[in-house]
Order: sequence, then structure tokens, then C-alpha cells
Amino acid sequence: MDIEKDSNREAFEAIAENIRLLRGAKFKDGEYVALSLFDESSKELAAQLNYGWAMWLSAKAQAVPKWISVEDELPSDGQDVIAFDAIKHCVFKGGEFLQGYFEPDTGHEYTEPVDVTHWIAIEAQESAK
Repeated sequence: MDIEKDSNREAFEAIAENIRLLRGAKFKDGEYVALSLFDESSKELAAQLNYGWAMWLSAKAQAVPKWISVEDELPSDGQDVIAFDAIKHCVFKGGEFLQGYFEPDTGHEYTEPVDVTHWIAIEAQESAK
């Protein structure tokens, strides 16, 4: 079961117009099907829901960049990322997430490792705006 898709579907079905359409259709095997195969209006309701559901998923895929778990994938070496738990700009270098900072009193630049659970490429974050 894909929890993210199920919660998307619940949000989609909560829209008032879709609640009305759901009187004639149900979600089964990844699509909306008519409750009655002999009722043309029920078939039309299912078709409208399937069209709306496809648009919903397409818009969501374009609008919401995905955070990636470090357990699933690591960024390319040298790639700029936004990392969860760091709240700051990080770079992935030499197998570590590094946060850089500048000490104005001494003029030294430092980098320190950051414990990260999830990351997103900066390019993906900017394209979602």
C-alpha cells in the first residue's frame, strides 16, 4: 500500500465537487469505476473522477519536490543540497554532509559534518517555486 498516494486520494476525494461525484463511483485497482455498469450517469461520474485524479497527481508531482532519505540514496559528491536537521545550506563531499561557516573575528572558514536524515537537491527545490 502506498500511503502517500492513499493520503493524496483522501485529500482529492474531500473536495466538495468530488464528494458529489463519488455518489456514482468508487476507487478500485488504481482508478474510479462506476457503481452501476448499466447507468450512463454513473459511468460519466467515474470518467470525471479519473480525469480529475490524473490532473491531481500530475500537478502534485510537479509542485512538490521529494525529500530523499539518506538510507535510500546519497547525493553526488560536491552536490549542493538542503538537508533536514541542518536547516542550512550543505554540500555533500567526501561521503559526508558538510555545513560551512565563516568566523568573522578570525577570518577563518570552517566546515563541519552534519547528521542528516533526508536531503533535497537545491535545483529541485528552486524549480518547485
